[in-house]
Amino acid sequence: MTSGVSPAVSSREPLAGDAATWSLAPEELLDPKTTFLVVEVTRLGCASGITGTVLDPQIHYDETQVLLRTDVEKIGPGAHECQGNDAVPVEIHLDQPLGVRELVDAACLQGEAVGTAACTEAVRWAPPAGLTRHDGVPDWQPPPDYSFVVQSSCGEQAFIGEYAVRVEQGAVASVDPLRRGFDETGVDSVPSLTAMLDLARQAEREGAAEAWVDQDGVPRWFDLDLRLDSIDDENCFLITHYEEH
Repeated sequence: MTSGVSPAVSSREPLAGDAATWSLAPEELLDPKTTFLVVEVTRLGCASGITGTVLDPQIHYDETQVLLRTDVEKIGPGAHECQGNDAVPVEIHLDQPLGVRELVDAACLQGEAVGTAACTEAVRWAPPAGLTRHDGVPDWQPPPDYSFVVQSSCGEQAFIGEYAVRVEQGAVASVDPLRRGFDETGVDSVPSLTAMLDLARQAEREGAAEAWVDQDGVPRWFDLDLRLDSIDDENCFLITHYEEH
């Protein structure tokens, strides 16, 4: 396998190569602040199992989407078997944070990859629906019983990863680690939504706080810096799959 580092090329046009599709590397955790990610690129056509060299990826930015296209070097002449091709990891550096935009495989929008199994869904990542920035920390409070999935991805702390959380009578009752979750992370180390709001208010007083909510006013993204004169004390929480019980 080979890997590469991408420049930002603002174009949707096909490259001078063969079509390939990409997926997020299994351990990737994306959020609105993301500017670096790793994708796995797979050649679309028959190539005896070999994806080969990935050309410089193309990246196109608009208001609602970031489009990423990852073609590969043209295959040589001759017969090629049609077993599945290998996945090549490629580092992607974005000129702009993802923000509230979808991340899309551009090969799934136009060209021979459209309609294939790899393009059942062109969107590889999407923020919570209806996300808007709130002016200050919202006054919203959760009910006593609810569940959600939280992704923590900032700062130097043990609470990094993605976790399914259940809250009963206002207290965290269970925590299940998902992707990049640590098995030893338990109910005492994962904050409830109430605790996140309290932390956001502390950051608003002593550092910097940014909160985004969905169309119902439920907090879905916290970007917190507890002390502006300290490093590695940031907290970023992305909330999905919120459900009241």
